[in-house]
Amino acid sequence: MKKKRAIVLQTPELRSLLGNDFTLGDEDDDLLLRSNKYCQLGCDLRQLDRLRMTLESVISLPECAILFVAEVSITYMDTQSADSLIQWGSTVGRENNFCLLEQILPYGERHPFAQQMLGHFVKLGTPLRSVQQYPTVESQAGRFQDRGWPRVEIKDLWQAWSSEEFMSDSERIALDDVEPFDEWEDRPRECEAVRRLERRNSRGIHKANYQATFWK
Repeated sequence: MKKKRAIVLQTPELRSLLGNDFTLGDEDDDLLLRSNKYCQLGCDLRQLDRLRMTLESVISLPECAILFVAEVSITYMDTQSADSLIQWGSTVGRENNFCLLEQILPYGERHPFAQQMLGHFVKLGTPLRSVQQYPTVESQAGRFQDRGWPRVEIKDLWQAWSSEEFMSDSERIALDDVEPFDEWEDRPRECEAVRRLERRNSRGIHKANYQATFWK
């Protein structure tokens, strides 16, 4: 997070968005940067009481609608801590939404693609810690429903890529102008191994725009 703070401060386009009244935290502060429009927090997500305290120093949690975004991140935590974080997140705000992008093993961990994927992250020193316990879309859905998220919508990336809900045919074609994809024979298998999951827990009646919560 300190590296991200440095990037914000060193990038004129980003720094200008902070205004002139932003402040920087001390070396051991969890609140690294604060302005009226944007804050950066850096703390151990296993320390949920400390996380809540840090957030409450910035906002009134019971009055907020909160979107949690975990893009291949909490899978690096030990599973018990990740599950505790998921359950904690369902209780935090007036309305809570959780958007997760994470690997699964739809054909089991002995499948050649699964072995290659798992070995890749082990080689990087960042093994996937929850995928064996929650290897399928069904187990992931149950994971969240058991922890306070009654409404779950889940797709693997191939389903998301193919869905008009997220992009039109013309938009898919236009992506080739950005970076042509040359491994289409492996694309469906790769996308089936990554799933996007959205959960919602609302204390009131609020419209949730799920399309806006899909970030990739």
